[in-house]
Amino acid sequence: MTQSKPTRRDLIHGVARYAGLSGAFATMQALGFVADAGPYNGPPTASPQLGRGKRVIILGAGIAGLVAAWELRKAGFEVHVLEARHRPGGRVWTVRGGTVMNHTHIAPQRCEFGTGHYFNAGAARIPAAHHGVHAYCREFAIPLEVQVNINRDARFVSRNVRDGAPVQDRQVVNDVRGGVSELLLKALNKGALDDELTLEDRDRLGDFLMEYGALDEGGKYTGSDRLGFKVEPTVHGSPSEHIAPIPLGELIQEPQWAFLLGFGENIYQQATMLEPVGGIDAIPYAFAARLRREIRYGCQVTHMTKTETGVRMLYNQEDGTAGAMDADFCVCTLPFSVLRNVECDVSVPVQEVIDTMEYEGSNKVAWESERFWEREDRIYGGLSWIDSRCFMTWYPSYEFNAPRGVLVGTYNFEPVAHAFADQSLQEQFEESRSSVDRIHPGHGHLLQKPLAVNWEHVPHSLGSWASEGPHIDHDTAGMRAVLAGDGPIVFAGQHLSPIGAWMEAAIRSSHLAIEHVHARARAL
Repeated sequence: MTQSKPTRRDLIHGVARYAGLSGAFATMQALGFVADAGPYNGPPTASPQLGRGKRVIILGAGIAGLVAAWELRKAGFEVHVLEARHRPGGRVWTVRGGTVMNHTHIAPQRCEFGTGHYFNAGAARIPAAHHGVHAYCREFAIPLEVQVNINRDARFVSRNVRDGAPVQDRQVVNDVRGGVSELLLKALNKGALDDELTLEDRDRLGDFLMEYGALDEGGKYTGSDRLGFKVEPTVHGSPSEHIAPIPLGELIQEPQWAFLLGFGENIYQQATMLEPVGGIDAIPYAFAARLRREIRYGCQVTHMTKTETGVRMLYNQEDGTAGAMDADFCVCTLPFSVLRNVECDVSVPVQEVIDTMEYEGSNKVAWESERFWEREDRIYGGLSWIDSRCFMTWYPSYEFNAPRGVLVGTYNFEPVAHAFADQSLQEQFEESRSSVDRIHPGHGHLLQKPLAVNWEHVPHSLGSWASEGPHIDHDTAGMRAVLAGDGPIVFAGQHLSPIGAWMEAAIRSSHLAIEHVHARARAL
């Protein structure tokens, strides 16, 4: 029985399993499945006369809602933002000492971090490629600082390699590069690529592999100072010795490392990554400071109804009273996991998407601690990876060499996120502490003041992000109906962009919604 040739769809599915949505999306772009959207041209603009005498209700003060409110107000619309929380930002949320974190399934937690310490519970970084986010940071003069995303001093930990001992990122990267280069050079020298290369190109490739893989004169990989030193050099004449290499055959025993080695090469994870100074919530608060009159906090929408002249919203306020508001248009930015609990007067195709869009879980556990990772292991920012349900340890990129900092000891996703969140808080904390202790043996006891966020159980979010990937078909009649809007109601949010779980997705989606409102206003 002959085996069928893998299709491009098979390739994308394979990439998705190991590299997630962003890796699969990059593959789809490379294969021509996704059109290039072109350069960022900024938000839609219109004369302030366009919105005069017209009212817009915006549901949600997350990034998509804030962008819509800001830009529509520029175009002269009377804007009202209804937000169930008592803060802006939605899943763009910075937790500091005194913050109370509520969940639907466990008791509230009160953050006990010391002054100056913080934890980005949701969104936490800005790629250089996200032009929309940077445009608003420039518009509002939000200071940014470099966030270390990939760090060669960070650790890889797997029970399948070195019996679970921590291995430096630089060793995994360079030993894999050296081992693969040696194998390819052997194949080249045996003539395995003669049908693919000219004699001249074969020689050039051989020279390239010698340098790229740090091979010795015989074409063998025996390690190099790229791995760091077992005995560090000091002065002339003193001995030094680089760390011994790990054989390629051992490194490939951990299949997850293939994805992790490419993690920092994804367009949305490449250096330079950035973050606002003092916390990611500087972005939503910059919008909110300019929209004080427009945002109403503590308003939970219960009904969204079309009227002869536009829309009507019914909502409950924190004091127990009910409110109602009419408008010409509505921009709904609520996650569909939340919107499906609202009585909506929308078309059948739109309602079907609202009812069926799936949202994934994700968890973080953060700790305040003395900075042993900097003092003893010279790890300044970045991520260490581990074969546990905690998945990674994320080091702070602010105030290097300060006495204390906030370490994220767990950041995980599906398929493990749901089961992790089902544990008690104490169980989550202990699993996170144990994971950090495997990466930094003997230091888990230094972790203090733990705080966990389980996004599938966070009120008014009910999920970390909309499920994405090539196995999910968004090119449907229902999704096209959602993107086009339903009469006076238009939709925006991360869940409507292939960019995925990033602020940029919310911004780009919001810009499309703004275009729809402009068009509808012109048609009146």
